[in-house]
Amino acid sequence: MFTAIPTFFGRILFFIYENIANNNYGVALIIFAITTRFLMLPLALKQIKSSARMQELQPQMQEIQKKYKNDREKLNQEMMKFYQEHKYNPMSGCLPILIQMPIMISLFSVIRRPLTYMLRGYDSETITDLISKVPEDILIRGYEELSAVSFHGIMDLSFLGVNLGLVPTWRPEIIFGTDTMRIYLPLFLISVIAAITTYFSSKMMTAMRSKNDKKDKKDDPNAAMQKNMMLVAPFLTFFFSFQFPAGLGLYWTVGNLFQMVQQFLVNGVGKKNKKEA
Repeated sequence: MFTAIPTFFGRILFFIYENIANNNYGVALIIFAITTRFLMLPLALKQIKSSARMQELQPQMQEIQKKYKNDREKLNQEMMKFYQEHKYNPMSGCLPILIQMPIMISLFSVIRRPLTYMLRGYDSETITDLISKVPEDILIRGYEELSAVSFHGIMDLSFLGVNLGLVPTWRPEIIFGTDTMRIYLPLFLISVIAAITTYFSSKMMTAMRSKNDKKDKKDDPNAAMQKNMMLVAPFLTFFFSFQFPAGLGLYWTVGNLFQMVQQFLVNGVGKKNKKEA
C-alpha cells in the first residue's frame, strides 16, 4: 500500500508538472498541494464540525463525569446514554485523521523522493545512469536522486532559481558562505516560512476552539494542551524541514495557507449561524 499510493500521487504530480505547470516543479507542487487539500476538504470539515460539537457538549459531559467520578461503570453507562441522546459519536473526529494519515505519509514520500515516484515509468537503469553523472559536490545527505538541478531535460527540480530537491541546512557557515549562500539561504528561508505559517495556522484553530468553549480556561487541561501544541507544531515543522528536501517545506507552506483560508471561512460561517440562531 505504501508503495502503490505514493506511485499514484507521483504520477499525478508528474502529470501536473508536464501538462499544467509547464515543467516547473515549484508550480507543480503548489497546484498539487492545493488539489490534495481540496480533495481532503470534506474530511477536514467533518473533523472541524466534530470538534465544534464536542466543545458544545463539553460542559454537560463534565457534569456527568463530576457526578459519577467515583463509579466508573455508572459513568460509562451515563456517557453512552448521553452520546445516544445527542446523536454524537466521540470517535467521529478521529476517523478523518486516520483516513488522512496514509495519504499524508504517501504525499511526503512523493516529495521526499520525487524522481522515484514521478518517473516510475522510466527505466531504472536510465535513472541510475543519470544519477551517476551528478557532480559529487552537490550530492547532499545521500539524496542523490534529488540533488541535480536538471537531469538532462527529463526533469527540473528548481523553482525561482531555488533547487527544491536539496535539503536545507541550519549551519551558518553554509547558509551565509560566500560560495553557498545563493543556494542555501533561500532553502533556509523556506523552512522559516513553513514554521511561521504553521504557527499562525495552529493559532487560528486554537482561537476557534477557545471561542466555542465558553467555560473558564484557567484550570482547563485541554486549553493548556492546545496552547502547547500551538508552540510545538511550528518547532517540529522547522526541525523536520531540515531532514527532507525543500520541496516539502514549500508543500507545507501552501497547505498551511490553504488551511488558514479554510479556517477563516469556517469561522465566518460559524459566526453567521450563531447570529441566525
